[in-house]
Amino acid sequence: MIALKRGARTPRFVPDYMASSLDDIDFALLKKHGIHYVAFDADSTLVNFRGKTMMRVTKQFLRSKRHLFKKWCIASNRITNDLQPLANSIEAKVVRATLFTRKPSKRFFERVYKELNSKPAETAMIGDKLIADMWGAKRAGMTTIWVGGLGNDNPLDRIFRTRQVERKLMSAYRPVENIKKLKP
Repeated sequence: MIALKRGARTPRFVPDYMASSLDDIDFALLKKHGIHYVAFDADSTLVNFRGKTMMRVTKQFLRSKRHLFKKWCIASNRITNDLQPLANSIEAKVVRATLFTRKPSKRFFERVYKELNSKPAETAMIGDKLIADMWGAKRAGMTTIWVGGLGNDNPLDRIFRTRQVERKLMSAYRPVENIKKLKP
């Protein structure tokens, strides 16, 4: 996990940290910095797009880190109610989108705080999208960790070339030696 340098003029889409994958995140460091609650994006962060089962090694890794935090949840833009088995497998709650409240809406992240019974400054958002996950969570006052996406993306992301746009946006803010780590 790499901390990114932030200045007064740094855009809000720039995350606080970046990691090539979930197992590259230093959860103990987050805890040391006052993070007591964690929200995970589902699609392309915990599971492939629309996936319902997590890789066994990822599940074991997250279970080994669960003791560090008071609570954690899956914060997803999925409207369907199919994430509960995934959440149960890592002892998490689910905060899912509604028709009118979705990431990156500040109201969505307020629902995350309410579900976790947390404050923004003690909550981290871990996700793979600069706008939906990082920008939305930063606006809401959360610590953000941008991870490399898993597997296939949402078809709209492929059409709009979201990953290429994100890499271009971040090129000025991330260390050159780590650009290769986040390429899908």
